[in-house]
Amino acid sequence: MWDLLTDEAKARVGEEGFIARLPRIAEEMTLRSLEAKPGSATFPKRPNGSPDPARATVPIAVTFRTERVGDFARETSLRLVLVGEKDKAVWRIDWTPEAILPR
Repeated sequence: MWDLLTDEAKARVGEEGFIARLPRIAEEMTLRSLEAKPGSATFPKRPNGSPDPARATVPIAVTFRTERVGDFARETSLRLVLVGEKDKAVWRIDWTPEAILPR
């Protein structure tokens, strides 16, 4: 998933912090599995009112299945940014730790 992040997100969290952190969080919460269901993307408005085709937010309904507290659900979202030029542009995730669990 690291390769899907924007350069800005990578700079904020750092590779070691990102890659090492996710398994630690899963271990601490005794995660057995999770189910993530994405919703429809929305595009923020530009100052002129038109949608910004290079930015999107995708809501995600996540159900965590844990040994310690059973199942619990959380609504979150991922911010996406279109990076690159025209036909070589790709969507990247502007990830923050809040995308997993708050605080």
